[in-house]
Amino acid sequence: PGLRLGYLVAAPHLVETLRAFQSPWPLNAFALAVGEVLLNDPAAYLADSQTRIAALRRELFDALASLSGLQPYPSVTNFILCRLTHSTLRAATLCEALAERGILIRTGDTFTGLEPGRFIRIAVRTRDDNERLMAALREVLTHAHSTSLRAMVSEGTESNHAG
Repeated sequence: PGLRLGYLVAAPHLVETLRAFQSPWPLNAFALAVGEVLLNDPAAYLADSQTRIAALRRELFDALASLSGLQPYPSVTNFILCRLTHSTLRAATLCEALAERGILIRTGDTFTGLEPGRFIRIAVRTRDDNERLMAALREVLTHAHSTSLRAMVSEGTESNHAG
């Protein structure tokens, strides 16, 4: 998703070899227009992008930190790593529940040194996307917490009636 624009700096023979794999229309008009703007003042674009992303990252981090069941870790990247502190909710289960709502996040199961099933990685996106993510996380975490409490209560009730 999104706009893709790139360039290649390479030896002429490599450029010719790669050109054989290039599609006939590698850029659309919108991408060309954006590229022209960026080339006119790339430093300003970069500074503006870094400022906007840092603000969105802070907002998302604070929102994640306010949720019971998640522990976000500070980041300087476009991703925030979170540890699941809910005792029974697994990362894959959370990812699946969010995917059912059209939101994709990544488990940390393949990240070296992290406990499998306990970590997720969330991308910093637009404010609207981040708000949608937060609403879905609140729903899923609330459901996981209430399900866990119901299971504990029913187990306690069963053991109270057993004797």
